[in-house]
Amino acid sequence: MWFGGIACARGIHWAEDIARRQPALLNRPWPPHAGRAAALARTKIDDLTDDPQVLERLAVHVAQYAGRRWSELAAPAAP
Repeated sequence: MWFGGIACARGIHWAEDIARRQPALLNRPWPPHAGRAAALARTKIDDLTDDPQVLERLAVHVAQYAGRRWSELAAPAAP
């Protein structure tokens, strides 16, 4: 996937941006890639392709990387 790295970076940024603006949400899990969360993920990469299949694959990657980063941010810091 040509744009996999971009999807990764945008997913990480998405999670970090929400955590910075609304840190209380870190107590909740990252939402599954469905409904509104999937639509938001698609908006993060809709400038990269006009192909709906590629767009959806990239959106899934954005959501996965955002979820991973969210888990890292939510994890308690080691002493």
